[in-house]
Amino acid sequence: MSEQIEQKPTSSTLVVLCILTLFGSLFILLKGLISYFILEDSNATRSEEGVLFINLVYLIEFLSCIGAIAGAIIMLIGKKIGLVIYVISSILYILLTAAFSVFCFFSLIGIPVGLLQFLYLLPSILFLILYINQAEYLR
Repeated sequence: MSEQIEQKPTSSTLVVLCILTLFGSLFILLKGLISYFILEDSNATRSEEGVLFINLVYLIEFLSCIGAIAGAIIMLIGKKIGLVIYVISSILYILLTAAFSVFCFFSLIGIPVGLLQFLYLLPSILFLILYINQAEYLR
């Protein structure tokens, strides 16, 4: 009574997306750590609410990157649950980045930083669309 597990063909596009996600998420984590420590030096000049907001932003960014890394690794072994984890993490990151960019526009951080945050949205949205199109290769 041995059941055969249907093996779906592996998509080279999916493998490339996963590898790029691993490198990109590690880069975002590194950027976040550097930015956090730079901003930490100026926390004395910010309100308590401002410091709390910035800390919350970096925590959510960290968690979304860890989720994207975990999702990519799970997708590399062909499991669809990895896509679910990635999609949730990616949507969280997109919402966070959009909210932070709006915050930058209307605060002392400034418009250039807000525009840079909007640029971070483009690859995230593109990858989300590409991953969803690769769902057929996962089981």
